Amino acid sequence: MINQISPDKILVLFDGTCLLCSRTVRMILKHDKRNVFVFAPLQPFRVFDISDHIDSVVVCQNGILYYKSDGILIIAKELGGIFSVLFLGKMLPRKWRDCVYDWIARNRKRWFGVSRTCFVPPPEYQDRFL
Repeated sequence: MINQISPDKILVLFDGTCLLCSRTVRMILKHDKRNVFVFAPLQPFRVFDISDHIDSVVVCQNGILYYKSDGILIIAKELGGIFSVLFLGKMLPRKWRDCVYDWIARNRKRWFGVSRTCFVPPPEYQDRFL
């Protein structure tokens, strides 16, 4: 399914029960003026070549999977505008960026909560979800 994504689209796989992840998806939808992002909850993709220990954002652009801070930087770059400032983080070593990412990922469910059901997209964005 990942290989079936149009080359002009960026697939964002997210933890559908994590409230921080769901809020992030809503923010991306709101600011994605070029409609470049498409989304799917990460849970069904466990059967693909995505490690079971990855339970937050995975970004697929042009068939390449980006994890952790690299995925966030792809999103920031593509959203442009004020989000481009986050792309400056690319100057930091990946190890440092991923350390911060891992800290947030470890605590996100405790800080932001968990939903009992997977994120349901608003009706106007149904076509952007796989």
